[in-house]
Amino acid sequence: MKLLALPLLLAAASLQAQPVVEPARQPSAPQQPDALDAESAAAKLKGWKGSVTRADGRLVCRTRTSTGDRRLDAIRCGAMLTCARPLQGEIDQLMASAMPAGERRLAFDRLLATARPCMDRYQDEALARLLTEEGGQS
Repeated sequence: MKLLALPLLLAAASLQAQPVVEPARQPSAPQQPDALDAESAAAKLKGWKGSVTRADGRLVCRTRTSTGDRRLDAIRCGAMLTCARPLQGEIDQLMASAMPAGERRLAFDRLLATARPCMDRYQDEALARLLTEEGGQS
């Protein structure tokens, strides 16, 4: 099956299954979670970049630019996986199409834009849970 990469720079919604999150490919010391507040977490999440790829028949998330906090990276990947999963059939059709790469990229962007409200909800809810667990303010 073809490799499927969907760059998404969007945010979050509701967990249906445990996401498979691959860490960013950056050599660094183990990350120690810092205390978070809503403002700093939101700022870090804006810098995250990653993609959803098909591997062994299932969607997996790959972080390209980490937030520096694995918990936040996992929130972003969870949002992408959860919200892209219902679009899998349409994604597969686009990948199998003979349309030129530029047109296909635009079609992917339009399709993924429909998942944005889902990803926003996921991120907001997951971040609120994380902040509550830490005793932070949201």
